[in-house]
Amino acid sequence: KVKWHTRDGKEARAGIMEWRGSILSYTDLNGRVLKVVPTIHPAATFRQPEYEQVCIRDWQKIAHEGTFREVHHPVRTHYIRPTLDDVDRFVATCEQRIDNPVAVDVENPDGPITVVGFSAEPSTSLSVDMTEGYWGTEQLPKVWALVKRFCEGPVPKILHYGLSDSFKLGLRGIHLRNYLYDTLWMHHCLGAADFHSLDYCASQDTRQ
Repeated sequence: KVKWHTRDGKEARAGIMEWRGSILSYTDLNGRVLKVVPTIHPAATFRQPEYEQVCIRDWQKIAHEGTFREVHHPVRTHYIRPTLDDVDRFVATCEQRIDNPVAVDVENPDGPITVVGFSAEPSTSLSVDMTEGYWGTEQLPKVWALVKRFCEGPVPKILHYGLSDSFKLGLRGIHLRNYLYDTLWMHHCLGAADFHSLDYCASQDTRQ
C-alpha cells in the first residue's frame, strides 16, 4: 500500500506493486480507448535487485500487448453459490475425465477451512463455501464427503503451495492423492530469487 496516503488524510490505496502486470484501459478526452500495462520504473532494480525479474517479465508483456490495440480480457465464469447437486455434478464430471488435471485451492483465513476452490479449465472455476452458515447442519457433512471423495480420488490435482493445503485437509481426515503439480515449486525452479505468491504468478502468467 502507498504509505503517504495514510498520512495525507486519505485512506490507504493500492500501490504500483498491486497494479503492475494488470492489463487496463481508459478513455481519453478524445474518446480513444487506450491500453495500459503498469509496471515499476526500471531504475528501481538498482535499489532493489529482486525487482529485476519483475521488470523483465512486465516489459515482455508490454511488448506483446503493444502489438495490438484491443484489450481482449479473457472471459471467465466463477461459480460462488453452488447447490449440493452442483458440487456432486462437478465431482462426477471430473471423475469421468480422469486425464484432465484439476486445480485445487484451500482457504482458511481464521483457522478452519472456509472455502475449497476447483478449476478444471482456465475459463471456469467453482468455489465451495465450507461453512455451516451456508449449508446448514444437515447438508455440510454431505459436502465434506464430496470434497473428500474428490481429494482422495484418482483425478490428477494441481496446487499452489500444496503442502499447506494438504496439511489443512489432513486435519479433517482428508488425504490428498494424485498431487501432480505444485505451481509454487515450479515457479521457484524457474527463478528462486523471484516472488512466488499466487497473485504474483497470476499477474505474470495470465492476461487479467
